[in-house]
Amino acid sequence: MDNDNKINISKPEVKLFLGDKIITPDLSSASSYNIEEEFAKAKNNRSYKVPLILIGMGIFVAAFSILFTRYVKIQNEKMKVSVESFDDLNLRRLLDSVSRIENELSLAMAEKKQIDDTYKESISSAEQFRDADLHTLQYMNLSKYEYSKQRQAILDSCEHKKAFIKVAYDEDTEYIDAKIKGLTDQLAAMDSANLERAQEMQSEIDSQRKVFEIEKQQLVDEYETNIEALKSQLASQKEEAYKERNKAIDTVAARYKKEIASLKATIDSLDPVLKDEKADKIVFDTALLANTAPSLLSPLAEEFELAENDVLLLGLIDGKLTNFEYLSDKIAAQPHKNSLASFARTRTLLLHSFADDVARLITNILDSRGEAEEKAAALDSMVHSYEFYLETNLKESGDFGCVVDPRNKNEIVVYVSPVYKETIEDTQAYVYRKANELIGEVVLKKHGDKVIAVPQSSRVGSKIKVGDRVLINVSKPK
Repeated sequence: MDNDNKINISKPEVKLFLGDKIITPDLSSASSYNIEEEFAKAKNNRSYKVPLILIGMGIFVAAFSILFTRYVKIQNEKMKVSVESFDDLNLRRLLDSVSRIENELSLAMAEKKQIDDTYKESISSAEQFRDADLHTLQYMNLSKYEYSKQRQAILDSCEHKKAFIKVAYDEDTEYIDAKIKGLTDQLAAMDSANLERAQEMQSEIDSQRKVFEIEKQQLVDEYETNIEALKSQLASQKEEAYKERNKAIDTVAARYKKEIASLKATIDSLDPVLKDEKADKIVFDTALLANTAPSLLSPLAEEFELAENDVLLLGLIDGKLTNFEYLSDKIAAQPHKNSLASFARTRTLLLHSFADDVARLITNILDSRGEAEEKAAALDSMVHSYEFYLETNLKESGDFGCVVDPRNKNEIVVYVSPVYKETIEDTQAYVYRKANELIGEVVLKKHGDKVIAVPQSSRVGSKIKVGDRVLINVSKPK
């Protein structure tokens, strides 16, 4: 070969670095490389197993590929027919709708159960708080009135909470029931024949999904069981906490019973409960009065014509009412809860009512006085007319006076000329019916604005009549 000489060429010296020494290689024993000899050796060592194995593997792979392709083709053809059937009958969409509605219905039923459980738990919690507060209230050593008031407030608060919870529950229940009814109606409206057929075909091609649904339902059941167990545990813990709370209250109340009793005695001395039937009746009757600001009396001076002293008096009364109300409010503001508190409220109500009544009474009196003054003016006018008539007759007849009212035989009312009214006290006079007909002798006296004739005897008094003439004893008649 052309390169044989090149292959056999060797270097005369080769220095190998082995440590710090230089070793001169021994080239006397080196053999030359012959490629033909090497090929001959390789030919003698050749094996036929490897090609056979490779050929067998190729045949196996080809056969497997053909069979697998055939299987997939057959399966695809079957699937194609099934899908076409679903497409023709629209069963796939029907199944999807049913699955969706059933899932929503299941969630809605679970939500309804949760709403019911929440409602029961809320009602139970409200009643538990009520019972706890009532248990605490019995150790507060309140009066019967205050205890009843606080107890009723606790009961009313509980009922208010329960009513609020019931309203919210009714709203939620109405919504979820409507939702469940709507979903149920949708399921009932489905085509039952196609639905049954779709479910049969679906069971053939979707068995894995059923397995998944079963596993999912198992998980749901497991979680629901755990949730119910936790709820039961929570309820037990709440009940235990409620009992422990009451037990702690009982323990504290028993431990500090003496201190509480001493404190109650002190409180009772500062805020006593007074037993008085009359006072209780006054408080009961006064509770119906309106709690309004007291009416002041000073404005009456602007409405009516009053004397200056009366106006000043009304102002003084208003000042006293205002001061009394101020002190009553101060007393009512104190932290009394028993009799003193009710008495303070009653006193304020009585004050306001009294001031209003006085204002109305004075108004009525002033109104009546105005009417009386008008009537008096009318009567004065009439009296003046009568006096004018009588005075005119006396002047014409020349008489001193005349009999006006002889009904009281011991004190006969007579009219005398105003000129003589101031000088007639104990004046002796004579009563005539005619100029020559003497009835009897009388004594004139003043009774206020009236002139009275007192007869000397009852016989004389019985004879006197209206219109008889009265003459002064100027000279003794014959």
